Amino acid sequence: MNRRRFAYVAAAGISLVILAVLVRELEVEHVLQVLADSQWEWLIAAAAINLVNTAIEAVRWTLLASSVRTGLRVRSAFRALIAGTLGNVVLPMKLGDGVRAFVYAESERLSVSAAISTVVLDRMLDLSAFLVVVTLTLLVYPLPAGVLHVTRYVFVALIAGIVALVAINASGGRRAGMNPQGRWSRVWSHVDRFAVGLSALRRGGLLAPAAAIAMLSWATRILVVWSGMRAFRLDLPLADAAAVLVIINVGIAVVATPANIGPFELAAVAAVKLLGAREATALSFAVGLHAAEVLPPVLIGLGLMWLGRLDFARAKKASTELPDNAPEPGRR
Repeated sequence: MNRRRFAYVAAAGISLVILAVLVRELEVEHVLQVLADSQWEWLIAAAAINLVNTAIEAVRWTLLASSVRTGLRVRSAFRALIAGTLGNVVLPMKLGDGVRAFVYAESERLSVSAAISTVVLDRMLDLSAFLVVVTLTLLVYPLPAGVLHVTRYVFVALIAGIVALVAINASGGRRAGMNPQGRWSRVWSHVDRFAVGLSALRRGGLLAPAAAIAMLSWATRILVVWSGMRAFRLDLPLADAAAVLVIINVGIAVVATPANIGPFELAAVAAVKLLGAREATALSFAVGLHAAEVLPPVLIGLGLMWLGRLDFARAKKASTELPDNAPEPGRR
């Protein structure tokens, strides 16, 4: 068994253990009663709003990547995000981002390294917006101490990441006129290609609107959670939905499993139980919300594969080889 397969089996095992713990004391009739009493139109609304958020994320990513080359298409970013979601379902350790980068590079004829760096920059901006959401949520809701503890590490990691990106972005200028040889020549070649996707850092006019779109994205995600709570008759305010969203995202950041199955449910159950939900309602909400977020993008991805608009097998293979051995866009 190779390392990738072992990682997938281990992650899937973690998912099963977590789910087993969640359902061990539940009575099936209670869960069925909750499902029968649920308002499915709200769950459908949550799924639709989540797809709208994917479109918002595609606009943000396209804006950041426009510093690499003009004329980039939002639909390419949307298709790549869908492919990334599909990749996270079938690959361990959140390698869906590798699939996302390769599909985008392939669609827009960018270098794979440049596409990866736009993904990293987009993730950093999204994470920055998340920390703003955490801060605003704290003004109206006392988040658990464990959640705050993890967010402190997230903040430190974000600062370190930003420093690293700025250093990489500036490295090209410092090496002007230099001609490194041998092993270092190859290293700097990869750094230079990666730095191409960070050119938005040199164009401050892109970062401000991208940051505003990132905040809009998180506001949309709060609506997704609020709609999911309404589906299971958890009539709670948007502030509570924000708290649940924060706890869920902290939970899925700690353990990486395929499609976040297990950690998502565990965090969601813990979050709504803090708000007074019963066990059966909490688990039904967690499973329903997760399905609303994951199933529509997966179905769209499968549809794109069927129509020949997404070569997922090639993108999945490339995601495990990035950045050194991945084929460049347009090469079969």
